[in-house]
Amino acid sequence: MAEILYTGQGDRITLSVEIGSGGEGTIFASPGNERECIKFYSKPVSDDTCKKLAIMMQRPPQDPTRHILNHHSIAWPTALLYRDPSGRNVGGFCMPRLAMEQFEKALVYTNWKDRTKKFGGVFTWKHLFTVASNTASAIAAIHDKGYCVGDINESNILIAARNALVTLIDCDSFQVPDPMSQKVYRCGVGKGEYTAPELLGRDYKDVDRTVASDSFALGVLLFQFLMEGTHPYQAKGKLVEGADSTEAKLLRGNFAYAIRSRDIAPPDHAPPYELLHPSMREMFERCFVAGHRDPKARPTAHEWHDLFGKLKS
Repeated sequence: MAEILYTGQGDRITLSVEIGSGGEGTIFASPGNERECIKFYSKPVSDDTCKKLAIMMQRPPQDPTRHILNHHSIAWPTALLYRDPSGRNVGGFCMPRLAMEQFEKALVYTNWKDRTKKFGGVFTWKHLFTVASNTASAIAAIHDKGYCVGDINESNILIAARNALVTLIDCDSFQVPDPMSQKVYRCGVGKGEYTAPELLGRDYKDVDRTVASDSFALGVLLFQFLMEGTHPYQAKGKLVEGADSTEAKLLRGNFAYAIRSRDIAPPDHAPPYELLHPSMREMFERCFVAGHRDPKARPTAHEWHDLFGKLKS
């Protein structure tokens, strides 16, 4: 079934080619523009969401790969679309379109079984290193503009197996501050296993995300990239007895790789931590040991990207 939206100038757009769907709506191909796609909201859009999207379009981040590689590493909204020609009722927005046949969600890559089944031995740890660097670069660009991702996880980052390029999706869920009114349009979603300990258990709609909370989630994701999908707080032993979920272990804050004790050890499926460069291990320990107690101790996306650049050279 086709859906109808209108541009700000009142031009009618008929949406008929569906290319994806999610909890809030459907992604359609943009008629007449193969480089663009359109998110159609299935339910009425709140005033806050409309204002948030307008701010995002007025103040886009500097996409780190757009002009160098002609690739969108951030699927940022570019234009509002409306349910009627008057332009008063937002129904969706335009954004860059990816060649989806080249991309998979990050969760396919963090799980070595899924990755091997999908790509054989072609996509290696070296590629994951590049993915980690590209992810840090994209998130650093978001932070530079004053935004927070909020919901960093393995499902809203797409990765191209061919060249390890990444794209952040679901950008309309990001936390967006209004530079004029100082109001913060919050990110109301998240996954517990990526949530900073100071926010875990709270309603996401009631908290302001910070660069530090994003940095924690980024650290978890980078650890999964570089440690074959293992979560940093997954562990076995007496120190995690009774903590039956990853979230429960995260709250306890026992980073097994930095604890010398018979009462805790990494899970059996984890690769040797010593395979990581000492500088990487130092960053992870800042994030998951000192950073568990003190958000300011966590490495930023810029620090991670700088480190990957030094190790690559």
